[in-house]
Amino acid sequence: NYHALTGKLEKRLSGGVEFISSYTWSHAIANSGTPLTWASATNPLDFRTAYANALWDIRHNFTTGFTYEVPVGKGRALGADMSSALNHVVGGWSLNGILSLRTGQPLTLGYNGCQGVWGSCRPDIVAGKDPNNAPPGGRSASKWFDTSALTNPAPLTPGNSGAYNVRRPGTSTLDASLFKTFSLTE
Repeated sequence: NYHALTGKLEKRLSGGVEFISSYTWSHAIANSGTPLTWASATNPLDFRTAYANALWDIRHNFTTGFTYEVPVGKGRALGADMSSALNHVVGGWSLNGILSLRTGQPLTLGYNGCQGVWGSCRPDIVAGKDPNNAPPGGRSASKWFDTSALTNPAPLTPGNSGAYNVRRPGTSTLDASLFKTFSLTE
């Protein structure tokens, strides 16, 4: 089950600036993993127990690509009358880049101490708490979600924590380049 909303904003090259940006909000729900991953149902006789966020559910995704021509040098707003020697050094520069921002993928918390026969075993969520909240003292690379919101499952139960109900940290990447354009003559 997949729902999404997308938007795109584009500016063609004019005035030394161009960009294309897109945003997607989506929500994917499934009752199974992929061929490379598996989210088993806590009750193998009832796959509704595995119906939850899909492993590939990335809720927010923003990407933009841009070009900015620095307005210095011959034919540009600043330094249009500069000497050829100076233009070879300070003129003709451009900055290009691609920026991607995404929320994290979901993950399933597991527990190895369940009693009974279950397809998978998960911890219990403490009433009134959410493991997705920041832990006391803030988020860090070693402690991203609130572990105080989890406890051992009740005896002879598979735990009440759902499949893929905790989010990994999001990602942000910027690939940028600085270019110098110059002409070669005989």
